[in-house]
Amino acid sequence: MNIQFPLLLLAGGKGQRANQTKGLISFGSKTWIEVQAQHFFALGGTHLYIGLGYQVEAYRPIILRLKSLAQTHEGHLIIVTNPKPEEGPFSTLWHLCQALSRSEPAWLAPIDLPLLSQPFWNHLEGIFYRELPSAVVPTFRGKGGHPVLLGPSVLTAIVQQVNLNGQRLDYFLQSFEPLRVEGDWPEILTNLNESAQWTHYRRAVMGGEEA
Repeated sequence: MNIQFPLLLLAGGKGQRANQTKGLISFGSKTWIEVQAQHFFALGGTHLYIGLGYQVEAYRPIILRLKSLAQTHEGHLIIVTNPKPEEGPFSTLWHLCQALSRSEPAWLAPIDLPLLSQPFWNHLEGIFYRELPSAVVPTFRGKGGHPVLLGPSVLTAIVQQVNLNGQRLDYFLQSFEPLRVEGDWPEILTNLNESAQWTHYRRAVMGGEEA
């Protein structure tokens, strides 16, 4: 079964620890943001929202390739720019939510999390349809990770926020009592932050090839 809900991909940070904006990191002949988009559309996702912030100009030629990729998969790509990326990822999420209809749930993932395989998405979407929670947070050994599935009530509440600077989604979600779903998916805790982590991951996935 295809991914049913839109994906909000947070790619607005500086990537200081990676020494480069993470979406622009080379991954073979592509950039990492292209790899993520390709994976999403290959899983049957249809609506991809990407939130940019720093180094928007460097993304310009890549956006053209992303749009072409979306067309190839008969998908929809929406690029949103956060004019104040220094306020943090919640601020970028706020701008993404402005572009949504907010009448249906949406997935949220940071750019430095490699997207998971098909069963993960289908399992959590099935739980959402059955339980209708405010949000679904996957957990591994009790620790919450990404991507999270945000329901319409949470998406609407995000848009209503006024103070965005330094706001954190995990704290924001607590008042909504999200449904936490435990599973054997350690990948949800992956964060490719350091330059060395990117090098290791790239070699593992590409069989030792260098970008």
